[in-house]
Amino acid sequence: MPPALPSGTSFAQAQAGVSRGELSLYASGEHAAAVRAVTDQIRAVGGADAQVTVLPVTYSSAETGPVQLPLFRVTSADGRERFVDNIGRAYDSFDDWRENNQLPPGSMTYPSGGHLTARPDGSVALQHGNTPKTVRSSRG
Repeated sequence: MPPALPSGTSFAQAQAGVSRGELSLYASGEHAAAVRAVTDQIRAVGGADAQVTVLPVTYSSAETGPVQLPLFRVTSADGRERFVDNIGRAYDSFDDWRENNQLPPGSMTYPSGGHLTARPDGSVALQHGNTPKTVRSSRG
């Protein structure tokens, strides 16, 4: 989603406002409703003082090729982790997201266990699997 610079705001003013947490470049424009659905859900599951980590998920199918999507790990003040997907659906745990997300048939690659964990060689530990909607065929 491209950011929307508010009318009458220079790029320098926007940068300063964003860095101070006073301005969102996604509060207006054609994608504002989609962004609001996600941010509202993050606030609903995490509360006012939630900590949010953006996890990279790659979805792939023959039709789309690889597509990068965000998955938000939301930790509430009491330490509970929940997850919010890129369109604002909430999941009670990482396993709930992995088993019940609504991605179309295809494959997905994501950080292991919903955390960005480094392996000894410095690479991120990733898992790969089919989306829940992928039909598994049984061949004899």
